[in-house]
Amino acid sequence: MATLLLLVATILTSQLVSWFLFRAARGNRDFPDGGPRTLVMHYCGSIRLAAVLLPGVVVGLLLMLVNDPVALGSAARQALAWLLPLAALGAGALAIEAWTRRILLDDDGIRSRSLFGETRLGWEEIDEVSWDRWLKMVVVRGRGGRRIRVNPSLSGLGMFELLLLERVERRRLTRAMPGFDALRRGAY
Repeated sequence: MATLLLLVATILTSQLVSWFLFRAARGNRDFPDGGPRTLVMHYCGSIRLAAVLLPGVVVGLLLMLVNDPVALGSAARQALAWLLPLAALGAGALAIEAWTRRILLDDDGIRSRSLFGETRLGWEEIDEVSWDRWLKMVVVRGRGGRRIRVNPSLSGLGMFELLLLERVERRRLTRAMPGFDALRRGAY
């Protein structure tokens, strides 16, 4: 029982620490990288660190719990043993996203890069920019159904909004403006 309580306390503590790290990262979001003609939006260092360490701690504690014969009965240990690969897979996907996701903004348009591929939309191809209330992301939709989702925790969000206002017709941005306004107020 003590091991189970330790696990729950550690998971709650890691969630609290990750909340503070993500809130601290919000302060760095307006400083994109890049050269004179290209802006590179990415997750800042504290988010990348949190994406590796915090899920790793949870997976490590689950491993400890599964291997502790006193903490749980054999049925509970067996159920956790099935969940452990899923938790490890989820932690790996989160870490890969944090370390490889890049949004590149240049004269030609927007490119989204990750380990899983690249999506490109020229400025003239953008049909609509909206705010997804459930995912809390800006969604750029282009012709042919292509989409680029931009997480507000990426650096350079202010520059991204300015480029959209400069290069995309205002009527295509109307569904995104409430999200940008809420982000400026610190709502998310």
